[in-house]
This record gives sequence, structure tokens and C-alpha cells, in this order.
Amino acid sequence: MAKLIQRKLMDNLIGGLDKKFISILVGPRQVGKTTLLKMLIQEIEKKGYGKIIYLNLDDINIRTRLSQDPVELRREIERRMGEPLVRIKEKLFLIVDEAQKVPSIFEQVKIIHDDFSEKVKIFLSGSSSMDIQRNVSETLAGRVRIYRMTGLSLGEILKDAGFLSSPRGIVKDIVSGNFSIFKAKKLQSQIWPHRDSINIFTEKLLLFGSLPGVYIQSEEEERWFILRDYISIYLEKDIRSLSQIGNLDQFQRVYSSLMFQNGGMLNINNIASDLNMSRDTVRKYIDIMHSSFLIYKIRSFSRKLKTRLTKAFKLYFFDQGIVNHTLRLTSIEALKSAQKLGTAAETLVLNEVTSEVFNLPLPLEICYLRDYQGHELDFVLKGEKDSIIEVTTSQKIGKDKWRNLNYFKQYFKEVNIFIVGNFEEFRQIEKEGKTLFIVPIWLWF
Repeated sequence: MAKLIQRKLMDNLIGGLDKKFISILVGPRQVGKTTLLKMLIQEIEKKGYGKIIYLNLDDINIRTRLSQDPVELRREIERRMGEPLVRIKEKLFLIVDEAQKVPSIFEQVKIIHDDFSEKVKIFLSGSSSMDIQRNVSETLAGRVRIYRMTGLSLGEILKDAGFLSSPRGIVKDIVSGNFSIFKAKKLQSQIWPHRDSINIFTEKLLLFGSLPGVYIQSEEEERWFILRDYISIYLEKDIRSLSQIGNLDQFQRVYSSLMFQNGGMLNINNIASDLNMSRDTVRKYIDIMHSSFLIYKIRSFSRKLKTRLTKAFKLYFFDQGIVNHTLRLTSIEALKSAQKLGTAAETLVLNEVTSEVFNLPLPLEICYLRDYQGHELDFVLKGEKDSIIEVTTSQKIGKDKWRNLNYFKQYFKEVNIFIVGNFEEFRQIEKEGKTLFIVPIWLWF
């Protein structure tokens, strides 16, 4: 049996078991959505909450039947229940995995929810934001709660290793506006004896990414095989199935080009020119990658600043392992030599933030800040109280970091500043009228 790792989202799903909304779980391929749903099933069975029907629309037989006649969804439920829905007395949990593969069933899902929400709790999952959002807006508006799943966080890995009782750490407090120096120091004391092991975990994330199937492998060669197959399956199976792709070869060329721009500014004009494609075609393919959760597009921070700011998006792939495999960067030394270690560290920091931000009741906007003179802040969390996150691979704060912080400080009345890097311990420092929190990367979760 495959190793099961406790995920932070489990608490969200369990907390919604008695709520009448339809729970929708979205995220990239192979981040563990199906595994999480199966763990949820185990939890429901263990606590005796009710009956469960699980349908995986990756199954061609089920998908074909439902595609031919969406009403077959209700018939399938009633066959498995052994009675009509109108007669059920026990709570029923209906779980439909990869629901976006049969868009026509969403109307039936709405009917079942509207008629039987007292007795039927529905969970849907999907790997395409574009398809899910379209069906939600057209059919299920006002009836859903969407949860977004990412790859493994460092906290989930440390919980799995037995170093923590909870996979959540200081990042949740930061994004929710409840950061506490006391809690940060307490957490550091708790895991201090495990620093060497945690640093090994962080190096593994920097090199192989955060896909659970990669993480659980003990052999390095097998990890690269899984990443190779992931890329192949994504391009050949998932993307080919999208009717709006058009030319798959063109899509692959855009995809490969973006790998070299990971962590940098997204310049559609340059890509289109280099690949001899139209801007609209390049933009369409980037939107598809974004909607299927393969990339993050980070918006430029804006607040009527009296300086000329870069407005383009920054682009990050959701998984560093995919980038490293494509670029053939197979060691930390290779990342350093290619000057990609900093981007890998930024991706790790960003993934920890997104794993919390996406599922807040009032999500923050993740931005960056850069002007045409070269001043830059890696990430700005735009909320009631802004937070600046600077990432470094050094053991000290470089002059460029101080220069950038000093340059932009006039635009923030109240802000928390976090410098995440290869530091030995968490500490708070005061410098040039600013309070900074120095966070070792092994504590960033």
C-alpha cells in the first residue's frame, strides 16, 4: 500500500462534512487529490458518518456511461444504494473524482444537491481550473466551496517524519495576519534538534520538487523517472484532451521556453518572436498552463506608487522538480552553477505561502515589486497589513536586499518584513528604522 501523508486540507474537508455546500477540491495532477479523498473516505468510515459512493471519472467505463447520458449519475447512485434517493434515510457522501472530464454531469450534480442536500453531501475534484470554474459559474454558482491543493509543504513532511504534531507553522500565522514572535521561537525550539534532517528535506524539495509520488521514493533515479513520466503524461494526456490546444507541438515549444524563464518576468512578445508564433497563440497556451495549475502568474504590486514600476507578470512553475528535470539540473551544485538555486528557493517559499493563502476565507494577493531601475522585492502579501518576503540563499542579508528595502520603505505605512534564507536561527533585528524577522528556510512552513 502506498504511503499516506497527512495533508493540511484534511481539516478543511472534515470541517465541511456537515455543511450543505458542495466541496470542490482542485489542484495540479498528482499532488494527492485522489489520495486525500480516499483518506477522507477512511475517516468517514471510521467515524460511521454514513454511506459513501466514490466515482473516479478517470475510469473510461464510468466516464463513457455518464458522457452518453448524464442522468446515469443518479441511476448509478441508486443502484449502489439499493434504493431511490427519495427514500434514503442515512447520510450519503457522494465523491466524484476528476469531475471536469464529464462537464454534462454538473447539471445533475446541481439537481441532486438542490433536492437532497439534507441527506447528500457532494465532493468533486478536478485538475483544470478553467473547466471547473466554467461549470461552477454556469451551473453551481452559490452552491460550492473550492479548496485548492498544492504539492507537499515542508510542514506536512515534518509531520510525516514525526518531528511535529501539526503540519502548520508560522506561514499560516503570517498570511492570516496573526504572526507571533513567541510562537515562532517556540516552534523553533521544538524542531531545533532535527535541523540537519530538516535541511536534507529542504534540499530534496529544492531539487526534486514537492510531488508526493516523488517525495516517497528513496531512490534518486526513480524520482527522475517519475518526473519524466509526469511531464509526458501532462503534455500527451491531459493537454492533448483540451480541444483549445490546437497545435500540440507549438504548445510544447512554449512550455519549454517558459522553463528557462522560471522565476523571471513574463514577456509574451519576446516568446512569440523567438518561437515565430502570434502573441495570441502564446497567451492562450500560457493561460491553459495557468488554468491547469502548472504555473503561477505573480502580479505586480500596485498602490499609486510615485515611481515607474514593471507591470508584467512574474512566472513560476508550481513544482521545481519539473523545471530541474527539463533543464537537466540534477544536483544542488548544478543549480548553483546555473544560477538557478535562488529561483528554486523562491519557488519553495512561494509554495509554502500558496498552500495557506489559497484556502483563506479572505485570500491575500501575492505580488512582487520591481521598478525599471532594478529595485525589487521578491514577494509582497497584499492584505489588511502587508508583508514583504525576501528570499536569499546566503547566510547574511546582502547589500542589494537592504538597498531594495530602503528604496521601497516609503510606500508601506505598516508592514512585516521577513527575510528567508540559509540562516542558522530565527531572530528579530532592528536596522535603519525597520524591524526584520530573519527566518531560516528550515523554519519556513
